[in-house]
Amino acid sequence: MILVDGENNLECEVDSRKLNFIIIENNIYFQKFISDIYNQINKLEENLILYNGDYDILDMNKFCDVIFSTMDISLQNSKINKKFIKYLQDEIIVNDINERFIANHSQLVNILDEFKNISDYEFVYNDEYSLDQILKNNSVKLKEYSGSFAERLIEYIKVSRDFLNINIFFLVGCKIYFSD
Repeated sequence: MILVDGENNLECEVDSRKLNFIIIENNIYFQKFISDIYNQINKLEENLILYNGDYDILDMNKFCDVIFSTMDISLQNSKINKKFIKYLQDEIIVNDINERFIANHSQLVNILDEFKNISDYEFVYNDEYSLDQILKNNSVKLKEYSGSFAERLIEYIKVSRDFLNINIFFLVGCKIYFSD
């Protein structure tokens, strides 16, 4: 892949299978370049172009992430959680567990009906079966990995690649977190 900053006449070859280093010695240009990467990934501005091997333009928002510190590598983000819930739903169906969820949901609805009949107050509830709502209501989410920055980063990259198809990560100012 090739990352192009036409404004500053910079062209960088990026290999998504290994670490790539971009060294920019001019502080002003470095800050602008990092801002451009961040803005491009977050769809705020488009000042850079990322080409694949066939010179097709890639959407950096779909294939890239930028990490500034250890705080940026949380598995608790909405994009990951949405894809994770979808993954779990597929796994539940493939492994024939869905029928058990349906049976348990039916029992819960029966209990709510009984309670509604004896309650002093009228109430309503949603009796529709929704596997994704059951998972969300039970706060099912990926467990945060604990360990060093490098270990957490590897886990974050793996999950981001698997669920979001992100395979390019810009690490800015993270050298301090690594040791030999």
